[in-house]
Parts: sequence; structure tokens; C-alpha cells
Amino acid sequence: KQHEEVPKENDVEAFVKSDAPVAAPEPVGVPTPEPEPPAPVPAPEPTPPPTSVQSAVVPTTTNPSLVPPPGLSPNPSFDTSSPHRMDSEMTNMVHNLILDDDDDVEIQSLVPPLPPPMMQQPMMGNYFQQLPPGMVMAPPGVNVPMMGVSQAVENPVNQAGHVVGNPNGNISSLPSVTTNSATVPMEHVVDTTPPPPVANESKSVTKTDAVVNPNGTTPSTATPAKSDTSTKPKTLEIQIPPKKEWQPRRTRTRLNEQPGRILANHISASPHGSCVKLRPRQELTAKWMLPLAYLRQRVISKYREKQEKKGLPIQEPQNLTIRDALKSLTVGLFRLGCPENGSNSSIISKEILSNPNSSESRRSDYPFEIDARSDSIWGTVPFYAPRTPGNVVLRLYFEDDILETLATGPTVEVCVSDADVEPTLRFILSNFKSKKGTVSISSLHSLSAVLDQFRPSKKEQNQHHGHHNHTVGMGGGHHHRGHNSSSAYHQQNQRSWYDGAGRAAWGCICEARKVLELAGNDYLKKRDKFLRQEEEYSRFLEEEEQRQKEEEEAKQEDGSDELTEEKIESIPNDKDSASQLDSGDTANSEEKNKDVDGEVEAAAVVEKVDMKKPNYGENAANERKWKDIQSAFASILKSVLSNSASHLLLKRDLITKIRLEYELWCPLCELFAPNPFGPTSGSKENGTPSSALPGDISNFPHPVTAEHWKMIAASRREMQIKELGFVPVTGTLLQSLAPSGGGKHRGNQTKLQNDALEFFNRMSVAMQELYSKEYATAEQIHQRREHVRASTEQLVQQCDQFPNGTRVIIFGSSANGFGSPHSDLDMCLQLPPSVSLPDDEDNSGAKAMAKLAEQLDLAGLMNVDTTRLTARIPIVKFDYPLLDLENGQDESDIPTLECDLSMQNPLACLNTSLLLAYSKLIPQIQILASIIKRWAKSRDINNPSRHTLSSYGYIIMLLHFLTFSEPMSNGQVETIQPEKDKGQDQQHQNRQKQPPSAPAPIIPNLQWMDLTWPKSPLHTPYQEIQAKPQNQYCLMQHPTETDFWVNTHFNRLNDHQTTKDLQDRLAARNHPIPPLAILLASFFRYYAFEFDFKKHVVSLNSTLSHGIMEREQKAENDGWKLYGQTLSIEDPFETFYDVAHVLKLATFQRTKKEFAMAYSKIIDSVTGSNNAVWNRENISSQSGHDLIDWICEPLPHDD
Repeated sequence: KQHEEVPKENDVEAFVKSDAPVAAPEPVGVPTPEPEPPAPVPAPEPTPPPTSVQSAVVPTTTNPSLVPPPGLSPNPSFDTSSPHRMDSEMTNMVHNLILDDDDDVEIQSLVPPLPPPMMQQPMMGNYFQQLPPGMVMAPPGVNVPMMGVSQAVENPVNQAGHVVGNPNGNISSLPSVTTNSATVPMEHVVDTTPPPPVANESKSVTKTDAVVNPNGTTPSTATPAKSDTSTKPKTLEIQIPPKKEWQPRRTRTRLNEQPGRILANHISASPHGSCVKLRPRQELTAKWMLPLAYLRQRVISKYREKQEKKGLPIQEPQNLTIRDALKSLTVGLFRLGCPENGSNSSIISKEILSNPNSSESRRSDYPFEIDARSDSIWGTVPFYAPRTPGNVVLRLYFEDDILETLATGPTVEVCVSDADVEPTLRFILSNFKSKKGTVSISSLHSLSAVLDQFRPSKKEQNQHHGHHNHTVGMGGGHHHRGHNSSSAYHQQNQRSWYDGAGRAAWGCICEARKVLELAGNDYLKKRDKFLRQEEEYSRFLEEEEQRQKEEEEAKQEDGSDELTEEKIESIPNDKDSASQLDSGDTANSEEKNKDVDGEVEAAAVVEKVDMKKPNYGENAANERKWKDIQSAFASILKSVLSNSASHLLLKRDLITKIRLEYELWCPLCELFAPNPFGPTSGSKENGTPSSALPGDISNFPHPVTAEHWKMIAASRREMQIKELGFVPVTGTLLQSLAPSGGGKHRGNQTKLQNDALEFFNRMSVAMQELYSKEYATAEQIHQRREHVRASTEQLVQQCDQFPNGTRVIIFGSSANGFGSPHSDLDMCLQLPPSVSLPDDEDNSGAKAMAKLAEQLDLAGLMNVDTTRLTARIPIVKFDYPLLDLENGQDESDIPTLECDLSMQNPLACLNTSLLLAYSKLIPQIQILASIIKRWAKSRDINNPSRHTLSSYGYIIMLLHFLTFSEPMSNGQVETIQPEKDKGQDQQHQNRQKQPPSAPAPIIPNLQWMDLTWPKSPLHTPYQEIQAKPQNQYCLMQHPTETDFWVNTHFNRLNDHQTTKDLQDRLAARNHPIPPLAILLASFFRYYAFEFDFKKHVVSLNSTLSHGIMEREQKAENDGWKLYGQTLSIEDPFETFYDVAHVLKLATFQRTKKEFAMAYSKIIDSVTGSNNAVWNRENISSQSGHDLIDWICEPLPHDD
């Protein structure tokens, strides 16, 4: 509360400067002016010259000599129990950001912990006697302008505290500045040297002189040329605007790039995802920090930019204060992953200084203070957590420059407790009613989250139990017997505690159904409009085709008559010859006019066709919106059914009808099937609201019988056949094949039937045989590729463009253990350590690669291609002849090996090493990868040029599946659920029972596995590290993104003993690895139905402790799409790169359909079902080879 006191207006405020030289990051888009000589200092008396002291700033990670970069050092762990501990840690973190005078790698030692800056303690004592040289101190109570900004200080202050240059000694003659230091009388350090110009080090702006507006756009400075209207007639000129360069919507998204820090309730953000859990409307305090050097250089840059725009000569700013630097500084509360900063995108934003032009003009400034030791400024801003559940984050930015993020706080997770359920549901209900007549998809998601998180607290359950026990019986045995006999009464009594929440929940569900109906009507109107336009367009094309046909026929008839006349007139005539010569020019001009008229007529026809063409993009957006609304409504139904406490809110009969309603939903089609219990009159085709909507729940039967479930299944089946062409099997292997339908809970010991196990064993043997047959010549192919590599390396060493010792390295599928004998050979050059190319100007190596291409061509290599020398990493493609060319033999008859030779590519070699290590773990990995790649190629979903995934993407998906799947005792595979992703009821059950055994994935995560685990005793549970090491041995600067540092840490399995230890540990697990066929079927089902691609990201950096990588976190840290509709795959090392960025919505939907189809073919082959749907006879009698061929059946060209 003391932080919220009204600030005083008579304290001193000024910038504090350090004598340490640094290079501050500049706001993106600010031009870099040329340094000017310092202006002379006017003074009535001679004053000593200003000391040359450089400004202290925040270091950045753009310096390639910085290993490791300071920003990537692990954040200190804060002890939130002590505010003194927290503030000292924050101060130490600021001191870690100050470099020494030589700008080298060493970091200054930490200063002793300071008392909390916000405490009401004046900075006194011997501290001021330890000021660095070149700094002077102003006495308390003196109003001093913002020092370090201007040399033109008429009355500087000396170290004794007296005003220099003021003959009267009157400190009142100094410029008056107001301050906001309310609780601490701050003594200020003064420096009279202007800082150097700001250097633009941002990667987001390609032109250093580009000025970026707050909305992220670059204004055009070019003016169009004026046309001379006096001599030329006015004509319609279409000016094509210049193509705008791509600009990110938000920069400095990573923590190590941000100059400031921000805490949420005394907890800081960390690269590994720190989290603060709050209830709705709970207090949230944001504590922010910024280095003064950064503010100083920013305000100077803004001042110079303003002078340039006005056309005034650039002068050093005078009398600037800290308030000028903090102008428009804002702390905002955003949904996690929000793509933009700014008040328009935030939930709520608060400026540090009161804005007289805003509605909050009457409020005081939020408190802030200057810490002279850390050369920084601190402040606090109060917030409240949002009313609805979800993840939010605090951001620090300038409202007049929203492109740059100054600081990002930890993730704030808003969770609903049982006491918050009723007010939260009533708030959502009021949102539904206030937005009546509109489609509010955000309210649908909020309702789904509340219904999913609702759990009765343990305390209230005990109160219910105690009340019941007291009234029913007395004594031990009678008490227990009375409790069991009155369970129905107890549940009714417990439900009465949530009557208000139940009514609000049912009201929200009814309003959500109205939103669905409204969206359906809107979808139908737009769809009917599009169908009418499409029909009119087809009729118009037919009419145009008929008209053109008639015109051609008329021209042919006219041409035949003219041809007869031409034959008669073609008789030679001397009189006509002269006239023909005279009329030649006239005829040519007439022909040209006819051509022009024809072009104009053709252009008019094309324009007319375009006007009639229906808007296919608008129709696709309409379809997408309709599916999104249905998916959001289906998530509400799923939350009710998956929550074991839903019966406390809703009656049993309502839950049964909701279950019946949810059975109409198909997650693969993202559509509801027609309601068989709805009104039959006026029903239309599938896809319209009258048939696709589940309809009013009052139309559902009561009571529900087995016949009603069959009707629901038949309706869904009919819709799936129409939309997909097959009936997908959504259940697990146990649910689909076990005698009792399988178990729903983890650890169920139900096993498959013997017939099913025998079928999977036959298929597994067939998979192994196919792999052995394909890789029978693997050793010969390896020797051949090694010969090609050695020959290429010899040619490289003969080229004078590369230094001695340059090697050729094989990478990619030919060396990572997952390639096929038919794979191309990918090679790259590796220069000796600390050696560069002889040509210093050839930064990318394109010139050297061009010279090498000439030498390769002279050496007899075929089809040398240099078209990709301009790529980010230059590449030369060529074909290496595997046989000598004999006399008279055609080159096309010679077998060749396609080769790609690229310039130094360390990240590709690093990826190759990681995949090679994974391929050594268990033999099943390589067999699974070969079958998956064969299936993807045959089904035409393995071609990035056609917007489908690459083979590398499928390998990452396979490894992610194996690291998050656990073999069970019944021979099946189950997905591992991290503790943080489990429901609250499941966590409560785990606490009541014996602690479960630690999960043991099929393969360990080599990037996160504890390196000591393989050598530990056999029964030691699988262990992972909490954070990757960050030192000079595992940090590598990105070759092209110079401000990004790659963490190369993983267990490389370099020696045979290390590999054997890990293999022995995997072989000694409690449960053996299931057969290959079960692994393949589980892989297909995982990505068809289990993996939530809208919420999660496929990543090998997902750990069992932190859970699967979330899309919100990637959107916050790397600017990925928050509401992406396709799959996203994070690269293991280039974590900002999405391997699946080539996917389009249509190709992803087809890829997901292929996953479901492959899984359904396997299950239907075991059960012998759906023969008519697949149009095959007796599919259960297929052999293992036949089933693999059927799964990998080539896609018809029509599809």
C-alpha cells in the first residue's frame, strides 16, 4: 500500500550515468545520425571542460565475440518469501548487464545486496564516497535537469555540492524540474557529457535509415512525379504502390533481447517458462525496471528525429528530464501470445505518467524511483487478474512505439476455483446477453475453460461429509453404513451448494447454443449467396462460350466470301499496282487500329468475367468460421462430459442429453452430423443449420435407449462417408479391439484378443522384412557415397578459393540414419577453425562457390547447376557419374548420383548428429521411419514444394511421439501426461493413492535427458534436467541470425560404451517395447485424434516436467501465429523456425485425414469391418505385406 502513495513534486530527478563504455540497443527504426562535435558551453565564467565519459547502456547479444552472451545467462532464482531477497536479486541482475571498459567478455562482479528500492530508506552513508571518477553528485533537494543529455549546462555542480558558474550561489536559478520520487529522497549522479549516437542493432529493420511508425509500417518518402497536364491529355493512370517490406508486428520478443525486466507478484520470467497462478480478479502487481542509459539514448534519438522532421539544425537537447524519457512508457496486460503491443490489443494498459489528454488525467503518476547503484529506474503498477480463465502476460513498451517490447513478464495463469465458479459463469452469461445478435467465439472458449476447471474443494467436501455423518448416525460402524446408504441424499445436498452456479452454467450453455444457431444462419446466407454467384458465373461462361462460337462461325462464313473476291481481284493489273503502293501505309494503320480494338475488346471481356466470378476466398473464410464456431461449441460439450464433477452443476438427464448431442460431433470433419431427433420438415442438405446443427436439446428423447444411440451413430456415419469417403475409427486399440471395449483409465490391464495380437505380429514381421529388403545394399551404398565425398573434397582442395584444410562433410538423410538407398547426397564445406575465405568481401562464399562450380564442370561432373548460389547458404548442384563415360555412349545412359554441395552449414551438421544419435537407440526407430516415409510419399503428402511436410518434419513427429509415449504391461502404448497437464481430479487421486512410478518413455529425450541416468542403477527412474547448460561449450552463434544463440547441448553418443550403457538401460525397462505394428498404429492415431494442434507444438524441447510446448508460448517468444489452423513443428536447435511453415490449411486437413485413414485401415483389417466402405472384399484375410501395400497405396491423380 505504501507504493500507492501520491508522489511528491519537490524531489530531484535526473539520469544517472556510469563511466563504463557500452553500446545501447536503439528503438527499432530510429535513424542513426552522424556524430557532431560538441557545442561550446556558454557560461558567464570560465568553467572546466566537460569530462569525456561514455554512457552506460544495456549490452546486447549482437556482439559475436560474446560467448556466452550475457542475455542468455540463466536468470537468478528469486526467493519470493523475502522482499529484500527479491530486490537484491533484481539489482544483481541489472549489474550483470554492465560490461567493462574494453567491451570484452568478462562481466563485472556483483555488488552487495541493496535494500529494497521501494522501501522508505534514504540512500546515505559511505556509498556516495564510492562514486566512479568523472561523476559528480548533486546535493539533496536541488532540482537538476536530466544530466548526460546536454553539454550546455550553465550551472554544473561540483563534487562538493556547490553550483559552478553561478556567481550568486543561488540554486534557484537552475532549471526547475518536477519529480515522481515519492518515498525516497534521491541523491543524483550528474554527468555533463552527451552520449554517442545510437547504433541501430535491430535485425527487424533492413534499412538503417528507415523510420518505423508505431503501427509497424514504414512511411514512404518518395514523391510521385508530376505530369505535365498542359501538353498531355488527361489519361487514367494506375499507380502501383511499391511493395512494402515485411515488418514484424512485434520485436524483441525473446528475454535475452529485451533491455528491461518486469516482475509479476515478485516473480520474473525465465526462458523455461515461469508461471504465476492467480484467481479471477486477484491483485497483480507489476514491477518494472529499465536502464537509465537506454532511456537516455532513446530520448536523444527521438529529439534528433523530431528536429530532422522539422528541418531544423540538429542541436543537443537541453533541460530534458526523466519525465521526458518516461513519456508514453506503458505497462500492459495481454493475452499470452498476442501478436501486437498497444492499448488497442491489450486487456488493459496503464501509462506510468498521467496523461492530461486521457480519461485518467486526474490520477497521479504510478510510483517510480531511480537506483543509482544499478543505473536503472524502477516502478510498480497495480493490476487485477482477468475475470475469465486463461493465460495472460505483462509487457513493458512505449505507446508511441509499440513495435518494440522492452520487457516481458512471466506467464500469469488465471484458474477458477470452486468459489469463483458462480461469479465467473454469471460474468460470461452477461457477456453472452450483452452481445446478443453477434457471434462471440471468445465467450465460448471461456465457458469451456470454466466447465473444464471446475472442481469442488477438498475442504467443502469434508464439510459436506461431516454434516451428513452428524445427522445420519453416531458411532463408527453405524456412521459408515449410514453414509453408504444415503449417497443420493448426500449428492443432492452437495449440489445445493452449487445451485446458483448450476443455473448460470445451464444458462451459458443455452446462450452458447443460440450463438451456434446464429452463426449457422449467417453461414447459410453467405453460402446461398455464393452458390447463386457460382450458378450465375457458370451460366455467364456458357453464354460467352456460345457467343464466341457464333462469332467464329460468322467470321469463317465472311472469310469464305472474301476469299472468292480476292481470287478474282488477284489478276494482275498495271493500273492497280501504283494505287496499292500508295495505300500501303493506310492499310497498315488500319490493321494496327484493328489490333488495338481487339485488345480493348478482349480486356473488356476479361474484366466482365472477373466481375462475374464468385469470391472463393470469402467463401473459404465463411466455411472456416462456421467450423471454428462448431469446434468451440463441441469443446463446451466435451468439458461437461470429461469433468467428473459436472453432476454438481447439471442434472443427470441433462448430462445424458449433452452426451447424446456430443456423439453427433466428428472431430476430423469439424462438423456436427444431422440431428435425427429434430424436425424433419424443411430440412435441407447437409451443411445447413437445419441439418448440421445438433438442434434444440428439448427435441432429444427422454429416456434415452440403445436405439437412440444407434440412430446417432448412423447419422454421424452417413455424414462421415459423405465428407471423408470413409468411417474413421476414433477409439484406442483397447477400446476398438479388446473384448470388453478396453479401459478408459491409465494402467488398465485389459489385453487384446489373441487374433488381434497375431495380426499385429504378422504385420510387424512384414515391416521388418520390407526394411531389410530395401536396405540390403546399404553397405555398398555407403562406400559409394564415401567415394563421391572423397573425390569432391579433392577437387575442393585444388581450388584456390578455399584455404588449405577445407573438408567436405556429408549431412542430411545420407548420414543421419533415416535415409534410404535412393536418397540424394547432401554435402557441405567445412573450413578449418578460425580460418576464413581468402576473399574478405565474399561473406556468404557465393563467389568462391561459383569458381568451384567451374572446376567441377571441368572435372567431368554432369549437370552442374549454380542457380542457388544466391540463397542464404550458397549451393551448387551436380550429378556425379558412377561409371566412366565410354566413347560414343550417351550421358543419359550413365547412372549418376544427385549431389548438393553447400557452403559451411554447421546447423545442418548439428541436426544430422542429433538424428544419428536417435537412430542408434533402438532398431525399431529406423524401421518405423522407413514405413512412414514410404506412406507419406505414396499418399502425396511429402513434398514441401506442394505445401506438404518434408521427410525431416515426419522424423521430428516420430521422435516426439516416441519421447511422449510409454509402453504398458498389456503390450499397448499410452501417451504420457505431465503432472501440469493432468486434471485436478486426477492429481487428487494420485495423491490419495500410492505415488505412481515415474514415466518411462519409449526413448529418452537426448536434449533433456540427465547424462548421469544411463550409468545409474538399473531401477533408477528416468530423469531429465530442468535447464540446459549455457556456456562456451554448448552455445553457438547462429550463422545468419547474428542475435540468436543456438544451444547445441544433447547426448551425442560419441563412443561405443556410452551408446551401450543407454541401450542396456532401455532394454532393462519394466515393460518391453510393443510390436512395430502397434507402434505404427499408435503413431497414426496420436496425430489424427490425440495431439491438439491448435494448442500445442510438435517439439523435441518438450519435456515431461514442463509438458508439451504450447502454441501460446511460441507466439509470445518467437512471434508464431497464435490461432494457427495447421500443425507447427519446432526445429530442435533453430527454435524460432517452424519446420511445418509450408503447410496450408487445405493440405494440412488432407494430411490429418491421411493419418486417420491409415489408422482406420489397420483397425478395420483386424476387425474385418467396413468392407463395403473400403470397396474391398474380406480385408481381414490380408497378409502383413498386403496391409502395408494398402496403407501405402498411391493416391489417385483425381484426388
